[in-house]
Amino acid sequence: MKKIKLSIIFSAIFSICITNAQTTALKTSESCSSKIKGCTNVTMSAIKDFNNLSINTFVTAYKDNTRNAIAIDAAIYKDKVAASESVFRGASGNYNITITTLTELDGESSYNLYVDGKMVGNYQNPSTTVDYRATIKTFENIEVSHGATIRVSSNSTSNGKIPEGNGFAYSRGRWSKLDFECIY
Repeated sequence: MKKIKLSIIFSAIFSICITNAQTTALKTSESCSSKIKGCTNVTMSAIKDFNNLSINTFVTAYKDNTRNAIAIDAAIYKDKVAASESVFRGASGNYNITITTLTELDGESSYNLYVDGKMVGNYQNPSTTVDYRATIKTFENIEVSHGATIRVSSNSTSNGKIPEGNGFAYSRGRWSKLDFECIY
C-alpha cells in the first residue's frame, strides 16, 4: 500500500512539472526540471578551481592573481595555446555554460571549452579600446556529468596595434570563470 501511494505522489509531482513545462515560460519549466534532476547552478573560478595548468600538447598557463584570471605568459609563448583543467563537482545535468574572458588591447584571444575531451564551444574576444574588460560567451544546453573533466584553452596573439620592443604586444588569453546554469 505504501509503495502505491508513493508512486502516485511521484506521478502527480512529475505530471505537474510536465504540465508546467508545456504551459508556462521556459524559466518555470527549467526550474521544475532542475528540482526533479537535482542539478543547481555552479560557478568555477579560474584561479581557485583550475589547478592543472600544465596539459600535454599545450604550453603551461599561469595564474594572474592581479586580475583573478588564468593566462599565458606571452613574453615566452607567442602565438601558442595554453590549457587548464578541473573536475566538475556539480550534479550531472544539462547546463548553459558561460565563460568570462578579459579583452585586451594587444590581441583578440580565442577560447575553447571542452567537457571530457570533447570541444563543446569556442569564442574569440572582440577588439576593444578598454584593457581587461570582462566579456562573456554562453554555450547552450551542454551535458555535463558529475566528475567530468572541464578544460579551457586559450591562445596568445597579436593584432599588430600595440608596439613593443622590435615588434608588437600579445594578448595573454585571460579568462576568469565558468558559470554553469542548470537547465535540467
